[in-house]
Amino acid sequence: MDNKKLVCIGLAFALILSWYMGISNMGSDSNGYEVHLVQGNKYAEENLFRKAVAEYETALTFEDNLDLRLKISETYIKALENGELSSDGNLVSMLLETMTVYKDEPAAYETACNYFFKVTDYDELSNALLVAENYGVTSKDLDKVKANVRYLFERSYSSYSDFIDLTNGYYIIKEPGNCSAIREDFSTVLKGCEFIAPYSFDAHTVAKKNGKVFIIDSEGIRQKYLDDNVIACSGIANGNIACKIGDVYSYYNVQAEKVSGDYFYAGRFSNGVAAVQKEEGKWILINKNFEQITQNVYEDIKLNTAEECVAGGIILAKSNGKYNILNVIYNDDSPEDVSVKVNEKFSCDGCSLPVDATIGSNKGMVWFAFKQNGKWGYADTDGSVMIKPQFNGAKSFSNGFAAVSDGQTWDFIDESGVVVMDLGLTNANYFNSLGLCFVKFTDGFWNYLRMYFWQI
Repeated sequence: MDNKKLVCIGLAFALILSWYMGISNMGSDSNGYEVHLVQGNKYAEENLFRKAVAEYETALTFEDNLDLRLKISETYIKALENGELSSDGNLVSMLLETMTVYKDEPAAYETACNYFFKVTDYDELSNALLVAENYGVTSKDLDKVKANVRYLFERSYSSYSDFIDLTNGYYIIKEPGNCSAIREDFSTVLKGCEFIAPYSFDAHTVAKKNGKVFIIDSEGIRQKYLDDNVIACSGIANGNIACKIGDVYSYYNVQAEKVSGDYFYAGRFSNGVAAVQKEEGKWILINKNFEQITQNVYEDIKLNTAEECVAGGIILAKSNGKYNILNVIYNDDSPEDVSVKVNEKFSCDGCSLPVDATIGSNKGMVWFAFKQNGKWGYADTDGSVMIKPQFNGAKSFSNGFAAVSDGQTWDFIDESGVVVMDLGLTNANYFNSLGLCFVKFTDGFWNYLRMYFWQI
């Protein structure tokens, strides 16, 4: 027999042997899976759940499937319930791993969420729901869990005397004798100041500390010193700073040079517009050139906590005893050319400016609170009434919620107008984009709530 024939026979034999070994291994894997699965079931029937888990996990090394993983999770739970296990660390690892391996399967998330809800681990529950949403996984069971956890929160132990609401991602905390600045996540960035102005869009502010007035950035680096006689500031915008010295407000540029004034009050610029008072009770609107953009003199102009008059593209101004919506109109060919137009279909007795996405990180509807005939309701920026007046007090919507009062306590409603958090607060603020909200309980101090599941 020549060498060529020997080579061919050898190759054929090798192929047959390889095929036979593959078949044998397949049978072995199948037998191993079944053996350990059956033994695990036997232990489970005898309530020996820890031993059952060990058998199931060995079976998983032969064949990974969702049903087996869910069986392992169920058996872990039984082992915890009958005292065989004292820690759920391995169970949690299995639940999270199953969501990763079977990320498109609703049952993977349902099992995890139901367990986390049962043991009140709302942080892990919220994370599981968010992962499911990110992968577009939905089911009736997941919707039910969401409904159960949607309005759950924890209350912080930190207490504050007073604060200036969120502006461009920063709160100003006011304590007796000093002010501090904290980020939206409540981490401190600046403290021990006499005053701190609302933060600008690029995270700069004006502060006074140890008698010195200065511009400071988000890293805490001082950029420029201003006049030490400045006693208040409306903040920085459009390269202008509204500062108060004595009884007079004036605008300064970032080089600390006076560029306009003097006013009884001067607000911060927003979208090229600022509200100023020439004298008490006489408000006008000016553009970035400090020119009056309308000849109207208003009895009042609503400001947000950033001391800006424009939010959601509108201004709320009072004339002849009524507040009207002023739509801000820009000329694309001439950015300095700003005008306003009265919305003729809407007026009210009182109102608060909408929470603007830029200022308050608002991801929800831009509805503002308005007062008519002694009751408060909600309207959108077009002047359409979204919730009819029915509350004794109200604050504008932020991130899907709004604080309302019955005249004695404050609670929160959703966009349907139904109270969804009945907390009996003495005051309440706005929710930020992280699900945090300042509230005041009966002890007279401000705390904050943190929502567990925060997804608008």
